[in-house]
Amino acid sequence: MKPFDIGLMIWATEAEEKINTIRAFGLGVGQVGVVWRDIDSPAKRRTLMKQLQGSGIEWVTLFAAFEGESYADIAAVRNTVGLVPLDLRAARFEIAKKISDFGCEVGIHRFAFHVGCVPENPDDPAYMPIVRMLRLLADHCRFNGQQLCFETGQESADSLLRLIADTKETNVKVNFDPANMVLYGSGDPIEALGKLAPHVATVHCKDGKSPAEPGKLGVEVPLSQGEVGFERFIAKLREIGYEGPLCIEREIVGDQQIADVRQGIELLRRLVAAPVAPPPPEPVAPPPAEPAAVVPVPETPAAPMEAPATPTEAPTDPSEPPATPTT
Repeated sequence: MKPFDIGLMIWATEAEEKINTIRAFGLGVGQVGVVWRDIDSPAKRRTLMKQLQGSGIEWVTLFAAFEGESYADIAAVRNTVGLVPLDLRAARFEIAKKISDFGCEVGIHRFAFHVGCVPENPDDPAYMPIVRMLRLLADHCRFNGQQLCFETGQESADSLLRLIADTKETNVKVNFDPANMVLYGSGDPIEALGKLAPHVATVHCKDGKSPAEPGKLGVEVPLSQGEVGFERFIAKLREIGYEGPLCIEREIVGDQQIADVRQGIELLRRLVAAPVAPPPPEPVAPPPAEPAAVVPVPETPAAPMEAPATPTEAPTDPSEPPATPTT
């Protein structure tokens, strides 16, 4: 895989069809998502493993989703997504480990999912129990030779940075989805990418528009029709030294999905092939000014000193006696 190779995100339920789509587009990279029911029997696991391993495609990330998750609005996400809902946490933790194990069998070295709406305040009593469970999951992924990647969106970049730091696990990374930052109103995606740069393992190429009202999610749209700004996005990826793939995700189905993916591939190929503008030249300091030449000023010759005047005395008559001083 070369830097900026274009790929496609698919789901296990349509694996055979979408593998053929990836090939038809001339791509060689993919990400695949599963829910547990897709692989909850040895026969299902064997079938999907055979499809993935025999595809000739490099699968860079295995995504997990959980049954019962809803993305209808912010409240639904908060109550149903990821490992945050307390009543579902223990069961989903076990499912996540099993899906990670399947990825290890297939030979996929990144396991990713939406953590959910983690409390923004680290002093919230619900915060540290989530962190402790993520540490355990990261340890499990490390045993499987995997990175554990958090999908962006439900939290600000600063909150995600703190969450990563609090896990204290070196294999915790990010699958950066710029559209999710827009859809959830979580901040400018380009600024967020800069902050999260050291942790970004993979990216989604997806676009979206901001929520129309509080409590709602924004709308996903084809690449270049939303608010991400893919010229800036690709430029920022170059700036931070990202060398991974560009995996398109289009969350609709049918012929329109294929048309939008085709348009997205064309856009990304054009942006990747565009010449990179050279950085502006460093300002050159002007040479130090030469000291001004010192022109010697001729000395004015001093006027000749005149001899002091000699007082004129009356000539004395040698025959007169000297004067007697008056007292």
